[in-house]
Amino acid sequence: FLYAPACLLAVYGLRALLAAAPRRRGAWLRHGRRRHGRRRHGRRRHGRLLRRGAFALAAAALVATAAAGVRLHPYQQGYFNFLVDRRTPEQLRTRYELSYSHMEYREALEYLLARYPDSTLSLQAGNLLHLEHNRAILPAAARRRVVIADQAAAKPVNFYVNTRFRRQPPFGPVIYARRIYHNTIVEVIAVDLSLVDAAAAADYRADYRAAVAGAPLLRSQFGFDLYLDGRTLTWAKESCRAEDTAPWFVVRAVPAAVDDLPPRQRERGAGILDFHFGRYGVRFDGRCLIRRPLPDYPILTLEVGREVAGAGSVLEAAIDLRAAGAAVRRQWPDNPYWQAHAAIAAGKRGAPAARGAFDLYLDASGTELTYHKAPCAPEETRGRFFLHVFPADAAELAAGERQAGFSNRSFLFAEYGALLGGVCAALVPLPAYEGGIARIRTSQSNRWSVEFAGR
Repeated sequence: FLYAPACLLAVYGLRALLAAAPRRRGAWLRHGRRRHGRRRHGRRRHGRLLRRGAFALAAAALVATAAAGVRLHPYQQGYFNFLVDRRTPEQLRTRYELSYSHMEYREALEYLLARYPDSTLSLQAGNLLHLEHNRAILPAAARRRVVIADQAAAKPVNFYVNTRFRRQPPFGPVIYARRIYHNTIVEVIAVDLSLVDAAAAADYRADYRAAVAGAPLLRSQFGFDLYLDGRTLTWAKESCRAEDTAPWFVVRAVPAAVDDLPPRQRERGAGILDFHFGRYGVRFDGRCLIRRPLPDYPILTLEVGREVAGAGSVLEAAIDLRAAGAAVRRQWPDNPYWQAHAAIAAGKRGAPAARGAFDLYLDASGTELTYHKAPCAPEETRGRFFLHVFPADAAELAAGERQAGFSNRSFLFAEYGALLGGVCAALVPLPAYEGGIARIRTSQSNRWSVEFAGR
C-alpha cells in the first residue's frame, strides 16, 4: 500500500529535478542580461553551479538505488540505505522486518525440491498461508511433492522454513540459508534427521541422552516426558509417531511483572509460548526431542499442555518456579474452571441437576450451566455440545427462535471450557429470562443426551 505513493513521489521529484537541470550553454547568461544586466551575472553563475550539483547528487542516488535493486533481486523490499549499519552480521534481522511478502519461501521450496528430487516434502513454517501461496506458483509436478504438515492432516514434518528471527532460533540443524546485507532472511531447518548426514545428527543424539539422564518433571498424558534445564523446556519421547508431533504444544508463562509481556498478551496475564513441533523439535531413530527456550523475563509459573482437535488448548500441569526447585502441581487455585471443580468436589454445589457423560450443575441464579467431569481425557471433550434452552414464556425468545421454541446455545468445549490436570469443566452462560427457564436439553454429538428442569 506504500508502493504506489512512493512511485508517485519519485516521479514528481524526478520531474522537479529535470525542470531545474542546467540549460544549454549561455542561456542563463543571456536571460540574466536581458532582465537584470551584467551586475547579476555572478549570482546567476553561482545558482547554476548549485543546480548542477543537486542534479548530480540526485542522479547518483538514483543510480545507486537502482544498482542495489538489481543486486538484491528478488528481495528489493529488504533494501536499506547507507545510513543503516549493513555490515554487522545478523543485526538487521533482529531489529527490522527484512521481508513482508515472504517471497523467500519459494527459494526455500526450490532448493528442497532440487536437493531431494525423489522425495515428498512435508513442511512447516512460521506463516503457513504464505508458504501455501508460494507452493501454489510452483509447477504442477512440484506442487504435488510439497505437503504442508498441519494438525488436521497429522503428517510428520520433515523440514521447517524459518523467516521469523525476532524469536528464539529453531532447534534443528540449518541445511540452507539465504542472506542479504550479511543477514539471513530465510533458512531451512531439518526436522527429520534421517534426511541429513550422520554427523549432523550426532549432536542431537547426545542432547537426547543428556536430557533423559535425570528424572522428568512431568510424565505427560500425551506420551512425552518433560524436563526443565535452566531457561529451556525439554520434551523427550521414545517410540515417537507422526501423530505424536502433529498437535501444537501449549506453553503459558506467568511473569513476575505483567509489563514484561508484549502489549497484546498483557490482558491475558501470561505469555503465549505455543509452538509447532517443527520449530523446536527433531526426530531421529524413532525418538523425538524438543528444546524450547524460555523468555528472559522472570517467570513465576509455567502452564503446559497440548492442543486437541475439537477441544482447544488442554493444560495438564503447572510448573511453579518460585521455589528453590521447580515444583509440578495439577491445581490452579486462581482459575475459574478449577474453582468450579473445587466447589463441586467439596460438595458446595450440591447434587447435579442431571447426569450424562458430564455432570451438569445450575448456579443459584439459573444463568450459568457447569459441565463437569473428573477424571477426564481430552478425547471426551471432542465434538459439538448441543444446548437448547426453553424459557417459561416463549414470548421472550428472539423472533428467529420462536418457531423452534428454544434458544440454541450449542458450543465447542474450547469456547467455554478447559481441561486442567485431568479435570474437564465448562462454564456456559444461559439467557436471563424474566419468567425463568422451564427446561434445558443438552447432548454431545449424539453420544449422550439429557433433559432437566431449569430455574
